[in-house]
Amino acid sequence: GRRSQLAALASISLNQFDRAVTAGPQWARRRIAGLAFALCWFVLLAHWMHLIPAITLRAPTSDINVTLALGLLTLAVVNVTAAQVVGVRRYLRHHLRPIYLMPVRVAEIGLKTVTLGLRLFGVLFASAVLIEVVNDLVPPPVAVLPLVLWTAFDIAMAVIQAYIFAILAVTYYNIAVESVGALGSEPAAASREPMVAPSEPAPEAPTGSRPELVTIGGR
Repeated sequence: GRRSQLAALASISLNQFDRAVTAGPQWARRRIAGLAFALCWFVLLAHWMHLIPAITLRAPTSDINVTLALGLLTLAVVNVTAAQVVGVRRYLRHHLRPIYLMPVRVAEIGLKTVTLGLRLFGVLFASAVLIEVVNDLVPPPVAVLPLVLWTAFDIAMAVIQAYIFAILAVTYYNIAVESVGALGSEPAAASREPMVAPSEPAPEAPTGSRPELVTIGGR
């Protein structure tokens, strides 16, 4: 029935996000996949609310406060999880190590939050407002075809924007973990090289001198 179809759709989308998360241990991957899953479906269902005839309010995603809050929540969970995976001290050292780049790195996190919220707000707000404009300005008999076409486009646009928003959360997490992990793996690789070097002397001198010692002893 419908419940099984919805459960199958939810399982497919959750598995898709789980495969997209490639960095960190299993508990961190599950957390980020769950975050992406929740963000995707919240944005999708919240934007579709204005399509229900009984609901006269605008979609929550057409409110900039909601989209900015979603962006803030996303970046907070992503950065906290990344810090837990690589270590808080190591994560902070990565962002603060060149002290002159600290403002740039902090501003980068803030800009990611703002751009996530503004991009989602701009696209979905314009789509919802255009439907209201068509309803107000075009007579009902004439507005049927434009409304049907734009509603279909609006539904598809909501799916695309919800998926992009969730995938960006996954991408930010992967970049945050892999960038710090790559920097941390360089010294470790360098420290392994000198440990291999002392084992290189292959021809052993004592084994070659043993016959001489035996012959001397025989004399």
